[in-house]
Amino acid sequence: DYSLLGSSLLWLYTGWTSLGSLAGETKNNKVLLHGMTSALTLNVSVYVMALIAALTVAKQGEWDDGYFVTCFNRIIPGIGPYFGAVVALTALTLLISVITCYSR
Repeated sequence: DYSLLGSSLLWLYTGWTSLGSLAGETKNNKVLLHGMTSALTLNVSVYVMALIAALTVAKQGEWDDGYFVTCFNRIIPGIGPYFGAVVALTALTLLISVITCYSR
């Protein structure tokens, strides 16, 4: 499904669009490069680990919106609502950082 792929790629790109605003805040280019490298490494690592963990318990034809909550609730029973709350909090902090960077 190409529309889902496009949406996912666009969502993954969202946080990286504010790098221009952040670059103006650093005095040393190496600090920005080190921060970007660290963030990219952590981002890819956590994404791949979460995807592998979810795919170990996923059932064929069951994948849908919000399915990570279902998968992690199968891995650790009862964690589903907390996982959903953390995802909502993460989306809120992403929104706040975007508003902060673009309101200048």
